[in-house]
Amino acid sequence: MFADEADKLMTALSELHGLVDARNKIAHGHCSRHRSKTNGIVMVDGFVLSPAFNRGEWIERSTDMSLDDFEINEFTKSVRKIRGVVMDVHHRLALRLQESGKSILMND
Repeated sequence: MFADEADKLMTALSELHGLVDARNKIAHGHCSRHRSKTNGIVMVDGFVLSPAFNRGEWIERSTDMSLDDFEINEFTKSVRKIRGVVMDVHHRLALRLQESGKSILMND
């Protein structure tokens, strides 16, 4: 593997690590309709993904820890971008291995 490919993979993994918090909120969250007003003005109205509830006891949840559809879509775009980098490096590696006559499965 060339140094630039290794750097790209390390950067991609670092970016993916930065998405861990959002991923956990999405994977373990609770989707519900939320509407709140402040001084008669609707501040939030729609579906939000909030942190999961604790099985043992009720825990008050705050909407500042919630994700809306825009944030979830941005998370998805970020993961797809990172996936693309990894797939590009994998493709280049596969081509080099093919050209050398070796299997990508490394069983040869």
